Amino acid sequence: DYSVEKGVLNFSESIHADVIGIPTHGRKGLSHFFMGSIGEDITNHSKIPVITFKI
Repeated sequence: DYSVEKGVLNFSESIHADVIGIPTHGRKGLSHFFMGSIGEDITNHSKIPVITFKI
């Protein structure tokens, strides 16, 4: 897929996953603004529940 987010979402749909679990760095402020968050993007676009946990 073109992005990590789309890859995770497409894979979860292809295996009929019940939930997606993904680690996050827990960035805040400017680092979050510049780096973004894969976990947040997946959570915002997923049709199934997403569990994020800070590493």
